[in-house]
Amino acid sequence: MHWYYIHAGEQGGPIEDACFREKMDRGEIFPDDFVWNSNFGPEWKLLKDVVPPPTRTFVTVQTPPLDGTPLPPCEGDTSPPQPPQSISLMKKLKSLLGKSSNG
Repeated sequence: MHWYYIHAGEQGGPIEDACFREKMDRGEIFPDDFVWNSNFGPEWKLLKDVVPPPTRTFVTVQTPPLDGTPLPPCEGDTSPPQPPQSISLMKKLKSLLGKSSNG
């Protein structure tokens, strides 16, 4: 089955089930993101309404390299890689801190 998703205003997909699960595990797709597959007809649905929450109490996370290089996309993912939000936030904070210390 092919999945499509909308995260942070960007549409991704089509991706296979395994890649879809991997993106959820990596935190690249959130419960409040919209998802779609051919079983849904014309309607997009919230991820939390179609995929049960994980039953495990831990999460395996692959951390990005410290140089800010994004993680490689799943095989078959046609969406452009996005930098992890934490890196973007760190850059913004550094920028703000640099401005306040210079001014």
